[in-house]
Amino acid sequence: MASDAETLEQEIKARREHLAATIDELAARTKPQALVKSGLSGVGQKAKTVTHGPDGQLRIERVVVSVAASLIVTGVVVWLRRRANGR
Repeated sequence: MASDAETLEQEIKARREHLAATIDELAARTKPQALVKSGLSGVGQKAKTVTHGPDGQLRIERVVVSVAASLIVTGVVVWLRRRANGR
């Protein structure tokens, strides 16, 4: 009987530790600072991949296309908002 109680206590302790680790992991994943940091690092890496070649050299033509696309999208958004506001 003592063995069963000890086994049960050990199982409860193990489950409690596992649950605590899971809660800590979930809490870390939902922190806004962590989400922003991971998102920004991904954006920075993607931008570097797009604007630099495999040898690390800056690809000017891709930078120009990226800037032009950003300006066009911004212009369209501004135009649509002004049109919606009746200006």
